[in-house]
Amino acid sequence: MRRQVDLTPGEETSMAAYKGRWPPGRGFGRFYGFLGGESSCWYPDLVHDNHQVEPPATPEEGYHIAKDFSDKAIEFLRDAKVVEPDQPFFMYLSLDAAHAPHHVFTEWADAYKGVFDEGYEAIRPGIPRRQKELGLLPEHTELSPINPPW
Repeated sequence: MRRQVDLTPGEETSMAAYKGRWPPGRGFGRFYGFLGGESSCWYPDLVHDNHQVEPPATPEEGYHIAKDFSDKAIEFLRDAKVVEPDQPFFMYLSLDAAHAPHHVFTEWADAYKGVFDEGYEAIRPGIPRRQKELGLLPEHTELSPINPPW
């Protein structure tokens, strides 16, 4: 069985594995993230450059991967600009928030408690109606069939 792969083949994610397909082996000067297709937002399988690391805090201490990634991005930027302030800098920062598994803080989820209880099919027609009210969609926009053929 193969592990889901986003950045690196699953059989190449251990410390003993070939690292040529890890981000630094693909031309990135620095890397902080996870190699597989999915990781917990609270207990991620983190890699820093070419080594595995533990998260800097626990969920009980307020840890979440989105803040961690943001903090590390700022650190990488500061490191680069201290050494060569005029050198262009490219960063690919992809927060885990839009990637499975979807993990949000309890207080964020609690704000939507009950909103989706009727189910997707029941609330679906109201979504574009509300978007039209907000001016996000043209008035003539029609809702597509629920399972459009691809």
